[in-house]
Amino acid sequence: MAPGFTAVLATHSGAEISARTMSVLLHGHKFYFQTDGTSGKVRQLQQCPQAALAFDKYQVRGRCVSLGHPMQEDNREIYTLFAAQFPGASRKYSHLEQEKLFCLEPASVRIWRYTDAGAVIEELDLQAGSFIRRSLGY
Repeated sequence: MAPGFTAVLATHSGAEISARTMSVLLHGHKFYFQTDGTSGKVRQLQQCPQAALAFDKYQVRGRCVSLGHPMQEDNREIYTLFAAQFPGASRKYSHLEQEKLFCLEPASVRIWRYTDAGAVIEELDLQAGSFIRRSLGY
């Protein structure tokens, strides 16, 4: 997988659930994205930092942490990688005052696999250190 890709980010607060496509950077076993700090997704993440990313056959669940402005000094490495993967978005948004950089630290990863024997779900719980493989029987 390329270090930069698009994924669906799902967030929630109370009964409100939202999902949207985001440009995501994978670096050092963590997922990074930037967004407008005044957006609904940021309000939801402030209320409940638990979120999920879905892409290809993967679902990654974890906790999102705000890292501040993408161009601040301690975010230089991530900003440089993000700008290389998403140059248009970086030029258009990264300099904006309200822009925020987030990191999703994975807690679990679920993978759907389809074989001649049928569908299989594999789940790695990174916090518990467990792995489960379930055949769905179809």
